Amino acid sequence: MASATGTVEPMTLLEQVQAIGLVAVAMLLGGLVGLERDRAGHAAGIRTNMLVAGAAALVVVLGSAALEASDTTTGDPSRALHAVITGIGFLGGGMILRDGIAGRTSGLTSAASVFIVAAVGAAAGMGEVVLAVGVTALALVTLGGVKALRQRAPKLTGDEHDEPETAG
Repeated sequence: MASATGTVEPMTLLEQVQAIGLVAVAMLLGGLVGLERDRAGHAAGIRTNMLVAGAAALVVVLGSAALEASDTTTGDPSRALHAVITGIGFLGGGMILRDGIAGRTSGLTSAASVFIVAAVGAAAGMGEVVLAVGVTALALVTLGGVKALRQRAPKLTGDEHDEPETAG
């Protein structure tokens, strides 16, 4: 609740411990995606993905706590999600490289994996742990399983080559 001075009261110790738990879940799930990226030799690895997921979860937890603690009903709880998406847009944009001479683009999959890890972190931060775990599983299947399918049957998937990702 808001205090008499109009400032927002801090979260209780129990609420802060619960928030740490949600951030830890997000970081663990982000780490799983990052581990796959590390094993594939791409730059956005385990640490990057863990930090992105944890930051997204923390931003959502803090946004929810601020709205809950405020004395107004006009707040928009989706603002924290908008902040995460904006931040990830800048981070992901910096990961994508275009080689004008060779006509190749790299880093798209890494940027996309960081984006989905941020969404997983946001879900965990909202307390939607089952959703976060399920989406992490889908991301891992997409990153690992689809790549294996493309290598085994390039003509079936329409991809004779995989995009290079040496920078992402």
